[in-house]
Amino acid sequence: MGTCAICEAPFELIVSNRRYCSPRCAKRANNLAFRSAHPVPPAPVRQARCANCQAPFTTNRGRKIFCSHRCAQRVSWLAHAGRDMAVKAEAGTLYPERSRYHRDPYTPAEIAALRADPLCVLPNRTLTAQWKKCRKLGICRDRSLYVPPYRSPESAAHQRAFKTPPAKQRRQYFRRRIRENPEPILAELRQLARGHQHAEDLIAEGFAIVLRLAIPAAEAFKIAKAEVNRTLAQPFREQSFNPDIDYAARETGRQVSRASDIRAARGDG
Repeated sequence: MGTCAICEAPFELIVSNRRYCSPRCAKRANNLAFRSAHPVPPAPVRQARCANCQAPFTTNRGRKIFCSHRCAQRVSWLAHAGRDMAVKAEAGTLYPERSRYHRDPYTPAEIAALRADPLCVLPNRTLTAQWKKCRKLGICRDRSLYVPPYRSPESAAHQRAFKTPPAKQRRQYFRRRIRENPEPILAELRQLARGHQHAEDLIAEGFAIVLRLAIPAAEAFKIAKAEVNRTLAQPFREQSFNPDIDYAARETGRQVSRASDIRAARGDG
């Protein structure tokens, strides 16, 4: 038996001069020897200025021209937007008044014009954008400034096709509200199951039905009662007997650990 010189793991020593347990450790040892023989000098630290925001920053990478990943993403997005505008201009489908890429920050002259007359038409500004800017500046707005965002018929049809139906939205909201505060539903189920022999099973099954079907507790209790009665009335199956499982209560979530408890619950003696 030998010990690896890299990972110190024991291995079977087939050859007497073997030092490593695997080719991976041997390659790692060669890399460490090469690095120790040929050390790489540290890169000099230099002062640079960001190509996007013109902020000064310090780096030791020779090709780094942006101060952060956000600035690099911004330049990449602008380049992509420029290519997109060029393609639209060649196809004759570029509308600067509706283009997202022509909206620069509002100048003091534009803000002064908006304060003087909110209904003025600024060049290269949409009425929707002017409506939002007036809201940010606290300028009293006229309803005639608001223009709904433009959607092509294809986009509107796609949105209608993939929009969540109102009934499904109501069910989702109902489930979210029940999960945030389940106590009222549980209290109503306990009131409905009061005096019943299998009250705990009814409450658990009813609450699961409330969440699954998004229906009131009274309706879910009726379904849970029928389900629990059907489950308890199922005949015992000898061919799949497991002494650690109560087959009559498996669907309601109860688990019995001993076969004697199952026989006592069934009245088998």
